[in-house]
Amino acid sequence: MAVNDTITSATPSTSTWIWVSTSIALGFALIAVLLSLYIVGCLWLLRSYDFAKVINPTFHMRRSRAWVWLGWWVPIVSLWFPLQVVDDVRRATAKNQPHSSLAIWWTAWLVAIFAANLSGRIFNSDDVLSRDAIIIVAMIDALSAVALVIACVNWISIIRGITRDQEMARG
Repeated sequence: MAVNDTITSATPSTSTWIWVSTSIALGFALIAVLLSLYIVGCLWLLRSYDFAKVINPTFHMRRSRAWVWLGWWVPIVSLWFPLQVVDDVRRATAKNQPHSSLAIWWTAWLVAIFAANLSGRIFNSDDVLSRDAIIIVAMIDALSAVALVIACVNWISIIRGITRDQEMARG
């Protein structure tokens, strides 16, 4: 039996089911995580943005308050506006204190988003009927999940740092 016959047969192999199930599960998990991160993260970032403006009113924020929410969704600018908002909040809060780069967080975030997008495009193409395409989709989904974990761990560190700096600024 040829590979294409295996994937399109009435009874796909066990390994095919495992790859398909894993890919679907990772896709749903990614959506749930991203939605949760968006809501909680934007609420926290909005409060932090407002606080940074209060404690350092002369600091020039590159983006307005609205971009805390919109920056993640607007095409093209979503590649750098959220990074600028977080960086400005952190710099306005910490003032001249040294802090680590946001590059790892942002790079991991972009890799996760691009990988998920690529996986979706392949999964929705005509080529998905081949066993190789399904395996590739599952591998890309796994890459997206790993990158998302790296981004989330770094995001938590960034949140803790900004929160610590804001608590110190309160006195």
